[in-house]
Amino acid sequence: ARQAVEILLECMNAGDALLVPFFSGGGPPPSLAREVANVCILSLKMGMELGYAQDERRRLGLVALLSDVGKVYVPAGVVGKQGPLTPGERAAIKEHQREGAKLLQKLGPEYQWLALAVEKRYERAAGARQPGNEGEEFAAIVHLADVYESLVHHRPFRERIGIFEALKEIFQSQR
Repeated sequence: ARQAVEILLECMNAGDALLVPFFSGGGPPPSLAREVANVCILSLKMGMELGYAQDERRRLGLVALLSDVGKVYVPAGVVGKQGPLTPGERAAIKEHQREGAKLLQKLGPEYQWLALAVEKRYERAAGARQPGNEGEEFAAIVHLADVYESLVHHRPFRERIGIFEALKEIFQSQR
């Protein structure tokens, strides 16, 4: 994951070519690997625009790349299901964040920040994020990138929406 983040950072530092798929529409069918890479690219761009130092962007990139690692515990038929999810399938998808965090905790104490960021990614409650907490700040950035990525690209259960519609939906969901 570190090597992949380094490669993406090099590309992002050289220009914005990796952002083209977010503005051109269409594209190949979705895959989990493509979605994760897209979320990482958007997260890194946000980190750059927020003035994060290179080391902070590396850490943000790790959170983005590993944020869905818990999906290994979700049945493949649920992850790629064509159509709406049942309540049980939705619960399995929601649980993947906690399972991913548990998996990352096994990497050792030096990666607890990573496990926390992955677990906190979907928290939306007002006041849930505390200023200055890097893991929670990274979680918020990755969550925003993930929501945007999912809206502007086709999913098995719905068509993609345009850039402006996606931004409008994101802004309205924050009210």
